[in-house]
Formats: sequence, C-alpha cells, structure tokens
Amino acid sequence: VVLFLALQDRAQAAEVVPTHAPIKAEVVQYNPPPAPMPEIIVEEPVRRLHGSCRITAYCACEICCGEWATDRPLDENGNPIVYGASGQVLTPGVSVACSLPYGTEIQIDGLPGTYVVEDRTAEWIQDKYNGMTVDIYMPTHESCYELLAGMPEWMDVYIVEEADE
Repeated sequence: VVLFLALQDRAQAAEVVPTHAPIKAEVVQYNPPPAPMPEIIVEEPVRRLHGSCRITAYCACEICCGEWATDRPLDENGNPIVYGASGQVLTPGVSVACSLPYGTEIQIDGLPGTYVVEDRTAEWIQDKYNGMTVDIYMPTHESCYELLAGMPEWMDVYIVEEADE
C-alpha cells in the first residue's frame, strides 16, 4: 500500500500544472524605414563659346547641293540616301555643315537641341565668313525657309563638351 501511494504521489507530481495564463503569440510584421535614396546628380554638358556664326539651312535638292544632289543611292523605299562629307548619313534637323571637326556637337542659342557636324559648307562660303557659318540640314527646301523665318542671321554657337564623370 505504501508503494502505491508513493507511485500515486509521483504521478501527481509529474502532472504539469500551469502557474500562469497561456501566452498568446502575436505576429508582428517588421517594416523597416525606407532606405535613403542616393542623390542623383545630373551634370549638364559644359558649353564653350565658339563664336557668333552665320546660320543657314540646306536640304538635299539640286538648288542647295548642286552636283552632289544627283546620282544619290536609294533606300529600300526609293528615297535618296544623303551622305555628308564625313561619310555619315545626314539626319534632318540634327546634322550640320561647318568648319569644326566631324562629330563635334554644337548648340545654337535660340534653337532647341544639339547639332552634330557631319558635313562641310562650300569652301568659298567658309572663306567669305572666316569659317563662322553653320548650315543646318533640313528635310525639304520649304522647311529651310520655315526654320530661318524671323531668325537672326548671326547667332552664338557653343561647342558642347561632355561633363566629367
């Protein structure tokens, strides 16, 4: 009988009796603050004044290009492909003819955008104006007149240099 009581006491002692209320687990989602955005610095290109230039415009017609307007290669649609003296295909409203090195990017005060030197103005014209002419290539003869209408004949031209990285 004593052994039975001892075993019964051990069984009661082995029972787990909670001493406090059950723990309620709560899920908490951690939302860290957003990481600070790195400061993005956009450097504007550095412009160097080339000088005041006579601004003209030309197209691929025979009036503007003379003998160079004849016998042009054709693209897949039958349109003439216009190459500048640099060997590059000219882009209307972007390509210019002037005495600066090929590939030079320029900006003209009062006109939007950047232009690229891809052609040469006739030597006699360059001589007449001491190399200070910029001839903008346009798609049609009419668009040349539209561009130049009401525009000053002489405008400041800037050479664009890429900003240091």
